[in-house]
Amino acid sequence: MDYNNLVLEKALRIVYFNVKSALEITKEEDVEKYYRLIFLIIKRRLRTGKKTRTNYIKKKIEIQRETLSKEDMLALKYLEDNLDFLHKVVEILVEEKCSSNWLNRLKEEWKE
Repeated sequence: MDYNNLVLEKALRIVYFNVKSALEITKEEDVEKYYRLIFLIIKRRLRTGKKTRTNYIKKKIEIQRETLSKEDMLALKYLEDNLDFLHKVVEILVEEKCSSNWLNRLKEEWKE
């Protein structure tokens, strides 16, 4: 796997785990709400260089002590620079409820 694919995979993993956690807790299916949430998480992590923990009920993003890796920072920067892609990923994850089919659907739709 080349370095660009590693960064893209990390970016997708970041979005997947945050949307999945939020869906499990809130049970809401508002794509825009999750998009804004992921965007705020990305901004906070890029600004601090630290991992975050998100309390979805209190709508609070807490900074952790652990520093993000270079690859994580690149993945976050990629998402920040490609907001249409980020929106599409969030949209598919919410619509598919993070099912195992979400990545296949993303690959199909992003080719178009």
